Amino acid sequence: MASARALILLVVIFLPVLDWAAVMPSQPRTPWSSLTVEQQHILAPAQPDWNRLTPQQQTRLVHAARHFSKLSPEEKKRFQQRIRIWTHLPQATRDQARKNFRQYHALSPDKRAVIRSRWRARQGGATTAAVSGTTGAQASPTQSSTASTLSR
Repeated sequence: MASARALILLVVIFLPVLDWAAVMPSQPRTPWSSLTVEQQHILAPAQPDWNRLTPQQQTRLVHAARHFSKLSPEEKKRFQQRIRIWTHLPQATRDQARKNFRQYHALSPDKRAVIRSRWRARQGGATTAAVSGTTGAQASPTQSSTASTLSR
């Protein structure tokens, strides 16, 4: 459940800059050294990969760093834990997460409640499997639960 919330948190943070980044002409890369000390501290988990990020990814992360101070301590911790994962996701996966986020928030509160309950049920099963030591491929909830509910 925490990973879904973290993914949603990242998408929420990045969503406001998506439209802005889409209309911007090709941007130059942002050198790590040009970031403020505060931005470098916030984005430190992405620093090893900074030079391989696209200019758009760099811009989104810099904009996300601006909202960092508004997060709760728990959200800040999750943001920094998940930022490196997000930067390693393939573009198609990030695009799908953003699409799922927009679709999810366009749903009625009742349908969102159904998706949340399915997600919690899946997380309970995943936790049980992890404790028992069993493994199994399981689709991500943003791809399976949301997609199946949205298609209804």
